Amino acid sequence: RTDDFVGRMIVLENYDIALARSLVQGVDVWLNNPRRPLEASGTSGMKAAANGALNLSVGDGWWLEAYSGANGWLIGDDRTSLDDAVQDESDAESLYRLLEEDVVPRFFRRDAHGAPREWLDLVRRSLATIPPVFDTARMVAEYRDLAYAPLAARFVELRADARALLRAETSAAARLAAGVVSARIVDLHIGESATVGSPSKVHVDVELGSLDPDDVAVEFVTGRRSGAELADVVVVTLQPAAWTPGAAQRFCGAFTPSEPGAFGYFVRVRPRGPVSLHDPAIWA
Repeated sequence: RTDDFVGRMIVLENYDIALARSLVQGVDVWLNNPRRPLEASGTSGMKAAANGALNLSVGDGWWLEAYSGANGWLIGDDRTSLDDAVQDESDAESLYRLLEEDVVPRFFRRDAHGAPREWLDLVRRSLATIPPVFDTARMVAEYRDLAYAPLAARFVELRADARALLRAETSAAARLAAGVVSARIVDLHIGESATVGSPSKVHVDVELGSLDPDDVAVEFVTGRRSGAELADVVVVTLQPAAWTPGAAQRFCGAFTPSEPGAFGYFVRVRPRGPVSLHDPAIWA
C-alpha cells in the first residue's frame, strides 16, 4: 500500500470474465503498458474496443497490427531497448505526453451541445476497424490453419517409416549444434570508409571444422549506436566464396549506410535456418 495512490488507483483482484464484462462496459480508455515483448496477445483490449473504449497501448501483441494511427493511441515507437530502465523511461515520457497533449484534451473538448465530437469520431473509427477484424471467427480459423492442421500433418510425417525423418532431423540438428560450437571466426575486414548511399564491403573468414559452408548462416549486424546498444538494426547475410576443404571459409557481402552517424556492428555465425533464441552461435 502506498499513500500516494490513495484515491487515485484501485486494484481489482480475481480478474475473471464477469469482472471484465463490467470493466469494458464502463471505461473510456483501455491502458495497456507491459514491457515489450511480454504482451501475450491483448484480448482484453479487443473486448474493450468492441464496447466503445479506446485503446492506449504499447506497440506489442495485437495492437501492433490493430493500431492505424486514427483508432486509438500508441505508447512509444517500434524500438525496444534491452535495458528495462531505458525502455520504462521512454515509454513513460510517451504516455504522459499522449495524456497531456491528446487523450485528456480530446475527452474534455465539447461542442455547443456538450458532446465530445472529436472523441466520438475516434470511437467510431475504432469500432469500424477493430471488432470486424479481431473476432472469434478469425481466431478459430487461424488456430485451425496456422497451428492445429499443420501440427497434425507434421506429427503424421514424423511418425512415418518408423520415425525415420525424426531421427534424421535430430541427428542433423545435433551435428550442426556441435559443429557451430567448434567453429571459429579468424578474420573480419570492413571497408575503411563508409559513405551514405555507397556500399562498404565486408568479408569474414571462418574456420568451419566439421561443417560445410551450406550448414551455416554468417551475418553482419549493424545499427546506429544508442548508448551501449544498436538501434535501427540491419542484418546482412554474407555469401560464401570459393572454398578449399580444411582452410578457413571466406564469406563476403556489403552494407550501405542510409544515414550519417556513429554505427556499431558485430558478426554472428549460426546454424542455417530461422533464428532461434536457443540456436548455438559464435560472435565477433
